[in-house]
Amino acid sequence: MLDRKRLDPLDTVERLVGMQAQVPRDPYVGLWSRLARFRAADLSDAIDRRDAVRMPFLRATLHLVTRRDALALRPIVDGVLDRSLHSQSPFGRAIAGVDVDELTAFASALLAEQPRTRAQLGPLLAERWPDHDGPSLA
Repeated sequence: MLDRKRLDPLDTVERLVGMQAQVPRDPYVGLWSRLARFRAADLSDAIDRRDAVRMPFLRATLHLVTRRDALALRPIVDGVLDRSLHSQSPFGRAIAGVDVDELTAFASALLAEQPRTRAQLGPLLAERWPDHDGPSLA
């Protein structure tokens, strides 16, 4: 039998260098199964404070990482993510003709205002690029 540890959720995520988070509930289940006295609100609060973020990481799959790891890892994986967007991702095909740097800057400004889910971001981006699919833009 494996024992649950008495660790902080962020410390655990950092020890793991990310947790699979393609489905938003997955890190909650993963932490609950690893940690004694895990409270979902602790992770939600960390995400609200941007101490933890979901970002594409290994094989461009969304992972939950700490802010510190995101800032260190993102520049390392940027080139791979850029190439996979245009060669392997259905999203890359769906946003053909959009200046990705402009899209990134616009989306970054929206995210700087407040944390937003992909579902919240899509319609705002579709207002700017009405000929493209909002979820794909997000």
